[in-house]
Amino acid sequence: MKRTLLCALLTMLAAVLLQWQSADAQVAQKNAAPLLMRNPTVNSTDIVFSYAGALWIVSRQGGEARRLTSGAGNEANPIFSPDGQTVAFTGDYDGNVDVYTVPAAGGVPKRLTFHPGSDNVAAWTPDGKRLLFVSGRDSDSGRFARLFTMTVDGTFPEQVPLPMGFEGSFSPNGSRKVFAMPAGSRSNFRPIRSRRPASARPPALTATSPISAWWKCSMATRSTGSC
Repeated sequence: MKRTLLCALLTMLAAVLLQWQSADAQVAQKNAAPLLMRNPTVNSTDIVFSYAGALWIVSRQGGEARRLTSGAGNEANPIFSPDGQTVAFTGDYDGNVDVYTVPAAGGVPKRLTFHPGSDNVAAWTPDGKRLLFVSGRDSDSGRFARLFTMTVDGTFPEQVPLPMGFEGSFSPNGSRKVFAMPAGSRSNFRPIRSRRPASARPPALTATSPISAWWKCSMATRSTGSC
């Protein structure tokens, strides 16, 4: 009788241990599952990335990531400033997409754009004083976007005098810029008739204009790394 009871207790104990091991294995498997972390940007010490609609920061040496922002909205496309002290990002709060900045140490995001349309951050200027962003605010048809720059204190944006563009960046010394056009757009723009007076039209691009040294990059050439 005692031997039978002992065998039953040992069997129950083994079953409990197996359940614990199975639960631990499931937790380990869940923790090891890949996470969809996107849009990484780095400075000399940290990495900022977007995950689950929020911005997170972690040391470049590894460790546990922490939330950089705590706003109730969708945050994406973080970009470190050249000095690594500020992070610009695209935020969707209350149904409006705008450009924001937040200190790399964390804090309250600062809104820079206030247009009812979507404004998406693209790059910093090398001196860290201005931001380049993409917006359809001045698109005649609303079917394409243009590039704009603005100071980090949120002054009125200035349109880059280019026909269109949905991505952009600067060379390290700021003398050249690169922008990407939608797939299928022509490398050379055909002249068209405009009903607007000449004074209201965007200036023509020339080899000597201040913004001239733009390298135009279509989706096809960008994929080959030739621009």
